[in-house]
Amino acid sequence: MNIAILFGTETGNAEMLAEDIATELEAEHETRVANLADTSPEDLAGADLNVIVCSSYDDGDLPASAKPFVQKLRAEGTELAGVPFAI
Repeated sequence: MNIAILFGTETGNAEMLAEDIATELEAEHETRVANLADTSPEDLAGADLNVIVCSSYDDGDLPASAKPFVQKLRAEGTELAGVPFAI
C-alpha cells in the first residue's frame, strides 16, 4: 500500500511523529513523509491512504506549516469524496 504521511507542525513534534509512523510502516508499505506546506490538495489522490498528523496551538489554531495547505484546499474547492485518510 502507498501511504502518504503528511504533517502540519509549529515546533516539530508532529513531524517527528510522522517520521516515527513511517518507520513503523515502511517494512510492509511504501511510505512518504511530507510537510503539508509542500503538499497540494491534488496530491491526496496519489496515495492509497493519507495519514495526516497535525498539531494545534493556542486555542486549537492551525500550525504555520498547515495554513498554506488549508488555504489551497478552501480556494480550489477540491473534492475529497473517495479520498482515504486518517487524522
